Amino acid sequence: MFGQDQPLGLSEEEKKEQTRRKRPNYDSRNQLAFDILAEFGTITSHAISEITGGKNEEIIVRTETRNAILASILNIKNRMAPENCNRIILSYITCWPNHIMGLDQRVETTPNGGRWMAITCPWSRATNALCCKTGMFASTATELLTPGYFALNTKRLSRGDGTCEVIIAKNGMDPYQILNEPCIYEPLPPSLDLEEMVLWNHSYMGGMWTLLLKSMLEEFDRDIVMNALTSKFKEIARDFSKRIIREYGISIEDLDSVVEGFDSFHSGFLKKSRHKRTTDGFTITTDECPYSGEPYEVCVLFQSFYDGLIAEIDSEVTMKCSSSMTKGDKTCHWAIRKKEEAKGQKSKEEPSQDNPIKRLTNKFIDGEITEEEFRKKLSVLKELKL
Repeated sequence: MFGQDQPLGLSEEEKKEQTRRKRPNYDSRNQLAFDILAEFGTITSHAISEITGGKNEEIIVRTETRNAILASILNIKNRMAPENCNRIILSYITCWPNHIMGLDQRVETTPNGGRWMAITCPWSRATNALCCKTGMFASTATELLTPGYFALNTKRLSRGDGTCEVIIAKNGMDPYQILNEPCIYEPLPPSLDLEEMVLWNHSYMGGMWTLLLKSMLEEFDRDIVMNALTSKFKEIARDFSKRIIREYGISIEDLDSVVEGFDSFHSGFLKKSRHKRTTDGFTITTDECPYSGEPYEVCVLFQSFYDGLIAEIDSEVTMKCSSSMTKGDKTCHWAIRKKEEAKGQKSKEEPSQDNPIKRLTNKFIDGEITEEEFRKKLSVLKELKL
């Protein structure tokens, strides 16, 4: 971005290319998933602030956030930036959020630095636990790509400012001088098709709330973390339930319609899943998951989200996870069925207090333990001849 004295202007061909490379429009389902992931990040940031009393939030999330930022910068650089041209690499990288998040944003290079300004953001209601990433991203990118410059996050929408603003300037300069300098270069937005944009976007949005969760789990007792988040994720589901019902054409109290809708919605977050009819409902199996390397608590919070969603859509249905890749299982396995059928199945095998195998079986049926755990425990019970 910086290091040259000659102004950079756009040729007529570049201007035409800029027009061609506008952000593709999200379809409504991808936008819905995007908005839910953004809310996951906002709510998780508020949970951190509540636990800490608003103190030391940035310190708590710094390590996880910086690691994610470093990976993102190098990934974006390799994907879209010109080789051996650090002067505009930073411009490209700071232009990237405009494309994947649809920000109303301007990125401008000036003779002695640059400025980044946005007047909308999906995390405008988040706390400093999440929004500190803006300044950290700019500082890390500047440090990595343009030595001799520094970055300053001067305004944030989440603090009530009218814009989010980052200034990048030469060391020793008054950064506010950059605001009055002429623009000599505006970067082109990256060229992405809709499928690629969705992949990048969900990865970025999903990564933000999970890194906050990991920071919380490293800093606080698990029970404190989950108590702060579980009810909030149910609330998110309730807030989005009408939009989900409308978008996926779910017919309330129609099990087939509920399952079809949930399967399609579920696939908006994960890779394509498959479902099949069972004697008492449906099962959904997922072979690939972007959260497979994350803590198991991610799946627990998704379960809370689904519990809240089902309560609004059909209170007679349950959706439980019996295996999860975050616990080392090969697939994620969810079961959806009517409560009365679940109860009927359970009553057929109503265990006496001295029948551990039936009690274990019911735990597996209800999704309280995974198939792997069930088989291990069952093997032990058989060895003990119980």
